[in-house]
Amino acid sequence: TANETIGMPSGIAGGISSESEITNCYNTGHIIGGEKRAAGIVGSISESVIRGCYNTGIVEGAAETGGIVANAAFESQIIDSYNQGEILGSGKYIGGIAGNTETYTGYEGAKIIECYNEGKITGRTGSSFIGGLVGFSQSMSMERSYNKGEIAGPSDASGDLFVGGLVGQAAKSSIEDSYNTGGINCSGNCGGGIAGFLYNGTTIVGCYNTGIVNGNSYTGGIAGYSKTNNTIS
Repeated sequence: TANETIGMPSGIAGGISSESEITNCYNTGHIIGGEKRAAGIVGSISESVIRGCYNTGIVEGAAETGGIVANAAFESQIIDSYNQGEILGSGKYIGGIAGNTETYTGYEGAKIIECYNEGKITGRTGSSFIGGLVGFSQSMSMERSYNKGEIAGPSDASGDLFVGGLVGQAAKSSIEDSYNTGGINCSGNCGGGIAGFLYNGTTIVGCYNTGIVNGNSYTGGIAGYSKTNNTIS
């Protein structure tokens, strides 16, 4: 389907839950979320699956902005899906696949498997938590995925921005066999080729970055900053 949506959050569905599935769907239209979350395919997903979907349209949002999903909550899965559209966010949580994958205590986090982003990702003034695939992750697992799109935080920012080639900030998450080749610009703190900020037991295994990382401070080829029991191997 092709959508041009103004004031609506997504190209296919506002939200899905309770063992629902969206398969082999796409959006090519311009999504403008206004003050709400915005996504190329689905605004919010929990306990459900998105498989074989893609977005090529521009997605603009102010809170939780993603090329495929704005918010991938507990026990959700995004499989074999990709984004090629430009992503423009002016709030927290901006990603080529998902803006936010925060979950609830006692539930498994989101899974992102064999997904990729090739669209440019831009954080406008006031934005933070910006990633090639995911803006913010908690208890998420990512496997065999990559980013090739350019990523830029707001040019006038100061303080912590959390900008990463795959994930802006990762907490209690795992990233395996994945990579970034896109260039990264972080005018504030915490810019990394894989993740801008690692926290609270995150694991990165078998990953690499070849993109140029430009940062202010806490800038690294793999992680900008690692805090509290993380592993890179």
